[in-house]
Amino acid sequence: KNAFTLIELVIVIAILGILASIAIPRFLDAQATARGSRILADMRTMESALSMYMLDNPVTATGETDAAVLVTGTRQYLPAIPAVPAGTALFPNGTELDLDSTATYKIYKHSSGITDIALSWGHYDLTIDTLTR
Repeated sequence: KNAFTLIELVIVIAILGILASIAIPRFLDAQATARGSRILADMRTMESALSMYMLDNPVTATGETDAAVLVTGTRQYLPAIPAVPAGTALFPNGTELDLDSTATYKIYKHSSGITDIALSWGHYDLTIDTLTR
């Protein structure tokens, strides 16, 4: 008769289980890396918009500024402030963050006078340099 034995079926299921245990962690890492890449791309886009905004409106205040200035007013520099994707994000420097709905983007002025876009997460303000070096 042409049929599979129970042992053959168990061996095939075991092999499939081993392959799945190898593939699933790699898939989850790929999702985390994609989130990190999206965050960096959003921050770079916002930095370009901030540069245009600063040419029109010099930012002289110290500390943080609401990023909403890039989407409001007579001239919109961005159509909308991007949402920070929730979940684990993995960045090129190896930093891994478990982001939730409290993470936002903000305009941050360093003590050196440089104005930058930062990912605000908890008590941290993380710039592109912080996440890539």
